[in-house]
Amino acid sequence: MGNDPPRVPPSPGSPAAEGVSTTLTTDQLVEALVAELTQAERASAVAYYAQQPLPQGAPLDAPGSDVVAPFDSFLGFVDREPTANWGHSCRYLLINRENKEVVSIEAQLPPFKPADQHQWCVAYKAPSVPDAAVAVSI
Repeated sequence: MGNDPPRVPPSPGSPAAEGVSTTLTTDQLVEALVAELTQAERASAVAYYAQQPLPQGAPLDAPGSDVVAPFDSFLGFVDREPTANWGHSCRYLLINRENKEVVSIEAQLPPFKPADQHQWCVAYKAPSVPDAAVAVSI
């Protein structure tokens, strides 16, 4: 209970407050992911997102992680040092598909592996990052 992420109540009068499902579009979720980037990440990182949503209760499936999605999530990944070999500082973001609530998970390893169930896309690439350092086609 004490480790549960904080819940953000829907705004009064919003569709969610009225009990109507309000799943956000991919563009809105990518916007939310980019908005979560720190100034340092905007200067030197690459942010990715998985095309497939992560259902509530599903494991994050990141190396060394036992995190389970607390809500239906849009999955983001921020590589803070895209020109370095692994492991180094990175993080995963679980973004609530209905209200943009975010859970950030610090990590040292990327999600990319040969049998990865997710298809990854680039949400943001810092201008300083060479295209060759991006893990997926842009």
